[in-house]
Amino acid sequence: MSKSQRLVSKRFDQIGELYSGATPSTAKSEYWEGDIVWITPNDLSRLRTPFLESSQKMLTAKGLRSCSAYILPAGSVVISSRAPIGYLAVSKVDYCTNQGCKSILLKEGYDSLYIYYNILHNIDKVKRIGEGTTFAEISKSALANIEFDYIVNTKAQSKIAEILSTVDKAIEQTEAIITKQQRIKTGLMQDLLTKGIDENGNIRSEETHEFKDSPLGRIPVEWEANPFQKIATYQNGKAFPSKYYSTSGVPLVRPGNLHADGFVRWDDSHTTYLPKGFWNKNEKYQVFSEEILMNLTAQSLEDNFLGRVCLTPDKNRCLLNQRIARVTPVECDKYYLFWILQGPHFRNHVDSIPQGSKVQHLYNDNLDSALLLTPTSRKEQVSIADILDEQSRNIRNSCNSLFKLQSLKTALMQDLLTGDVPVTNLLDEQSTI
Repeated sequence: MSKSQRLVSKRFDQIGELYSGATPSTAKSEYWEGDIVWITPNDLSRLRTPFLESSQKMLTAKGLRSCSAYILPAGSVVISSRAPIGYLAVSKVDYCTNQGCKSILLKEGYDSLYIYYNILHNIDKVKRIGEGTTFAEISKSALANIEFDYIVNTKAQSKIAEILSTVDKAIEQTEAIITKQQRIKTGLMQDLLTKGIDENGNIRSEETHEFKDSPLGRIPVEWEANPFQKIATYQNGKAFPSKYYSTSGVPLVRPGNLHADGFVRWDDSHTTYLPKGFWNKNEKYQVFSEEILMNLTAQSLEDNFLGRVCLTPDKNRCLLNQRIARVTPVECDKYYLFWILQGPHFRNHVDSIPQGSKVQHLYNDNLDSALLLTPTSRKEQVSIADILDEQSRNIRNSCNSLFKLQSLKTALMQDLLTGDVPVTNLLDEQSTI
C-alpha cells in the first residue's frame, strides 16, 4: 500500500477531543432567542447536506453560562447520541449542543469532511453500541472507545472528501429538481383535473371560458360530474388462504405492492406468491399489464394509502388480493381515469369517509357515492392524461438518476474509505494541474 493510502486504526478520542452538550432552563426566557447556535438531534435530522449552519433554537450568552454546554469552533463534527443515534454533520459555524449530541474537536492532520464520511460509512458500528442500552443512547466514554480505520495522508483525506462531496452536491441538486417537479405535477393535477384544457391546449379559467355549477363546484360547461359507477366498474379480489403463500410462483398483488409513485412494484419485502396452479384456477382474479388497481384497506390515511391507485407493470400478470380492487373504465379513457382517481375531488371524498376503527376501509357504497369530474370529449381526456403522464415520467427519470447517484456514493465510500481503490493517481493528477 502506498504512503498516501496507509491506514491506521484509532479511537475517537485519539483523533480529537469529545464534548457533550446541555440544555439551559426552558422556563427562563432570558436564556433563549440569542445569537448562539444550539444544536439538537432534531436539527441534525433536518439536514440534507453534510453541513450545519444554523439551529431552530438559539441561546443567549447568559443561557450558555447557565449550563455545561461548550462552544465548539466551525469545522467540528457533531453526531446525535440519542433520539435517535447517528445523525451527523460538519459545522460551518461556531456552536454548542444539547445533551442529545456529542461533538469532536479534531486534532491537526484530520480533514473534517473526510472524518464525516468515515463516520457515516461506519455508522452502524456506532448505532450498535448505543442500542445495547434500555434507552438507545451512546455515552461520551463509549463513543471515545470506538475504533475506525483512517487514511494517514491529509491530502488523500481531502481528495476523498472532495470526491464524495461532489457526489453529495449532485444528489442535493437532483433532490431539489424532484421536489420542483413534484410541485409542478401537483399544480397541474389541481388545474387539469378541475378546469381541463381547451382546443388550443390552454387551461380554462372563468375569465376566458364558460363555467357552470355542479355538486363539486364550478366546472367547465363541457364537463360533467358523474357517479363513479357511470364511468367505471370495480371488482374486489379474493381472500387466498395464507397457507398457500410462498416465495415463488404467481405474484399476489397486495396493498404493500401499491407504491406512491402510481406503480405496482414487486420488491421482496412486500411480495407474496401463490403456486403456479392457482393462475388457471382463478381466471376471475387474473390481472394483466396496465390495469388500474385501488387499495381498499389501510392502517392510516397517511400518504393517500387508502384509495391509492396504481397501474400494473408492462408484461405483468398477477392475482388479485381481497384488499385490492380492479377498476375498469366504462365511459372514460383508462389513463384519464387513473389520474382522476388521484385528483383532488376523489381524494377529498376518500378522506371524508368516517372511520370507526384503526383500520380504514373503502366499501362498495363508499365508491358508489363518489362523484368524478370528466370532460365529455374523449380527446380532452386523453390530452390531460398525456400531460400528466409526461410530468410523471420526468419525475421517474429524476428518481432513477437519484438512485444511481446514491448507489455511486455508496460504492465510492466503500472503495475510497477502506483503501480498496487508491487515490494516489488522483493526487498525482492534481499536482500536475
